[in-house]
Formats: sequence, structure tokens, C-alpha cells
Amino acid sequence: MVSLGTTSPSPSSVVAYVQGRSLLSWAGHNPLGSWSVVVLLLTLTLQVATGLISDDEIANVGPLSFWVPGRWVSWATSWHKDWGQSLVMALVILHLSALVWYRFKKKVSLVPAMLHGDKSLPEPVTASKDHAAQRLLAIVLFLLSALAVYFLVTIQP
Repeated sequence: MVSLGTTSPSPSSVVAYVQGRSLLSWAGHNPLGSWSVVVLLLTLTLQVATGLISDDEIANVGPLSFWVPGRWVSWATSWHKDWGQSLVMALVILHLSALVWYRFKKKVSLVPAMLHGDKSLPEPVTASKDHAAQRLLAIVLFLLSALAVYFLVTIQP
């Protein structure tokens, strides 16, 4: 019998999953996939942050580069153009490779669930809550994000 995993991915659950000892099925990402999402989001956050304070001294200047010391700008530019870019590309390739591996090795197609949001599970699960309040919150967060981007783009030294 396969049961549905509902707990947060602990290191032991990641090890059990990688070793094939886990009989759980997940409505979302498996434990390893959950940690990969966290790593990807943190890497993208660092890439955006370094981009905001980068200056390639040719054509691109981050909108916040004038607020930080020159050595920070140099480090951020170096990271953003070299290691950060390479790391993001490597993580994207790893993500796509995992999709291919699941499709051909495990015979599970994850792409349709990524497109329409519905994943076939061995057991029924409680439907997620998607009410007007959640949608309003999403719209407010989107507008606040757009306002923050506008502020960052138009800020002057």
C-alpha cells in the first residue's frame, strides 16, 4: 500500500527517498525535489540581489550599485556574470534532466502536472483552498512586487 506523504522533507526522508526506501507518494514535490526548489529559489534570489548592485562598467548598472561600496559592486558583478550565471544554468539543466529521468526511467510524466496543476495520485487528497481571499492576496502581492520593481528601476543616485 502506498500512502501519501504530507510531512516536510527532513534529511532522513531525502535519504530514504534517494535510497528507494520510501513508499510514499507526494501531491507536490518529493523530498529531494522540495530541497531542489529551495536551492533554486535561493540561487535566483542571490542572482537578482547581485544584479541590483552590479556594474559592468560598459552598459549595465544595477539600480542600487551607488548605495554600496565599490568592492561589493565588483564582487556582485563577478558573481552575477560568472558563478551565479553558471550555477543557475546548471540547476536548470539538472531540473530538466530530472524531468527526463522521471519520464523515461520511472515512467512518470511530471510535465502535464506542471502545466495544468493536477497530478495523478494513488489516493484522493483534500482539495486545496482557493477562495476569493487567496486570490485577492495574490493580486495584492503582485501589485506590491510591481511597485517595488518600478521603484528600483526609477531610483536615481
